[in-house]
Amino acid sequence: MAQGNRPIMEFRAGSVRASIWHDGASGESGETFSVFSVRIERRYKDAEGNWQTASSFRRRDLADLELVVFKAREYVSLNERNHEGE
Repeated sequence: MAQGNRPIMEFRAGSVRASIWHDGASGESGETFSVFSVRIERRYKDAEGNWQTASSFRRRDLADLELVVFKAREYVSLNERNHEGE
């Protein structure tokens, strides 16, 4: 996840966001394969009104967390074959 790159997909529910990233990787014998990674975070405004990011979740966030994790898992499962060999 290099700086400046954008995720290939995002899912949001309430203040929770799942960002999906795709990278190609090489094995020890030179074969290439697809790697998806998922970043889960909660966005909120601090006392000064600036947006902040947290990796901890409150009880009220758990339903939104469950939803974005499900959607991210579904997306990766359905698309991993489309990216094989990249």
